Amino acid sequence: MKKPGNGFITVGVTLTLLCFLMSCGGGGGASTSRGGGMNALLTSSNAGEVGDTVVQAVKLVAPTSAMGDLRTSRISSVKRPPLSSILEKVVSASANGGVTIHSEALTTINNNCADGGNIAINIDSVNPLNKVINADVDVNSCTTGTETLNGTMNVRYVMNSIGDLADPTLNSLKDFEKVTITTSHFTYVNTANNDDITLSGVTLVLKDFTYNGNILTGGSVTLGGSVTGDVAGDVINVECDSFRLVFASDPAGNMTVSVSGRIDASCLGGWVDMVTNVPVFIPANGGCPTAGDIVASAGGDSVRVVIAGNSAITIFFNNDPIQTFNSCNEVEGLCTG
Repeated sequence: MKKPGNGFITVGVTLTLLCFLMSCGGGGGASTSRGGGMNALLTSSNAGEVGDTVVQAVKLVAPTSAMGDLRTSRISSVKRPPLSSILEKVVSASANGGVTIHSEALTTINNNCADGGNIAINIDSVNPLNKVINADVDVNSCTTGTETLNGTMNVRYVMNSIGDLADPTLNSLKDFEKVTITTSHFTYVNTANNDDITLSGVTLVLKDFTYNGNILTGGSVTLGGSVTGDVAGDVINVECDSFRLVFASDPAGNMTVSVSGRIDASCLGGWVDMVTNVPVFIPANGGCPTAGDIVASAGGDSVRVVIAGNSAITIFFNNDPIQTFNSCNEVEGLCTG
């Protein structure tokens, strides 16, 4: 895994303090699994709505500037995708809080946000045997530019080595094996993007994260729970069951996203299983994706969404072509029920 950029201060920690914070390290029982519920009834009539469901899911981690909302050659900091922005801030703040707490023998620390509000981090426990750190994060109207976050989360780090606990730098805390985040209610608003989403009863499992400096560039997020609101002004209303998004961006700003697992979009009225044959490719300076092949299935029926190099999206129902849209802009908004 790539380390964050230079400029972070390495802070040591004494064994006495480590033993003081040591405990059983709970919080390990959180799961992204959400069992039960009826399968969606897929038909040729609602096949296009599945295409919009794919776009909605990709938008959670892909920059809206590459999804038809802003034509630029680079990603503006205020145009970050909602889920990536939340994870960047919460993981970074809790890691920073963990370093400060260890170095100053504190149990709670407040990080003031640039334009108002704060993030309070409380280290619940450190378990060197299992390489686990547990922290409670309370985000109080934390505003940075056009973004505002609000709510509480529990963050559970599983580190790569005991040494990371003995010397918890920001670098080592970002070089984790796994992070599990749970929240009963968390909100994110970005007025520049027309983003306004709520995470309800959500568990997020993060792995394989990479960074360019302090900016998240890739990784996998497995999601359980509901996401509602608006992403780039388009309605999103989905329930996720171990729904996994794998994303990566290159130095030029191009991004690929793969999806898998179960998702229940309101317009479909039930669960579908998604698999990725070809990752969705989103050029940094493009209006829409220029590659991708994703299949959604339920009850023995399937809808395949194929994205061509000219951004045209062809929808197949049970392998029969149903409709071709000129771009993602024509698909967005079909799934709003």
